[in-house]
Amino acid sequence: GCWGPGGAAAAPDNSLYIATGNATTADNNYWAGIPSGQHPGDIGDYFIAVVRLGVAWMGYSGHLAVLDWYQPTDARTLNDQDLDLGSSSCLILPDIGGMQLLVLSAKDSIYLLNRSNLGHWGGELWRNNVFGGESHSAPAYYHTPAGDHYVYFSGGDMPGLICYKVVVSSGTATLQEVWRASGTGLAF
Repeated sequence: GCWGPGGAAAAPDNSLYIATGNATTADNNYWAGIPSGQHPGDIGDYFIAVVRLGVAWMGYSGHLAVLDWYQPTDARTLNDQDLDLGSSSCLILPDIGGMQLLVLSAKDSIYLLNRSNLGHWGGELWRNNVFGGESHSAPAYYHTPAGDHYVYFSGGDMPGLICYKVVVSSGTATLQEVWRASGTGLAF
């Protein structure tokens, strides 16, 4: 299911990005049936995933199609523990340092992905488990007058609210923590 509170994220190239929840049928038999060297997304199963959707044309008829996808390498564990990526919505960032980026705060972690190549199985640019509880939100973005790019995430338990600076260097990107909420207010 796709149930992030912010809905689908629309990119400038007319693609839609969605994060998905767990699959109730991904038991031991399911995993044993996946062909060797393949992963769920390779066979069209996009649970615990970020999926890029777009219109595929066949003559004059268009239909919605999966153009790219990402699943974390621990998707089986996340699925078994009901730790959906789809609990929050993707946020499309503007091009930063020549990179097309997307952020997501899922139930268990914050993810930074490359929109031009989501990475399929693994391949995230950055991932970190931040919150003591689950995140059910949509990230926020702020571009400062000085040219810095900040993303804000909220989640359950501590820290509750956290801010990262997007850093792009030498063709790679990461998030650097700027501040986080504490029990008595904001800690800078």
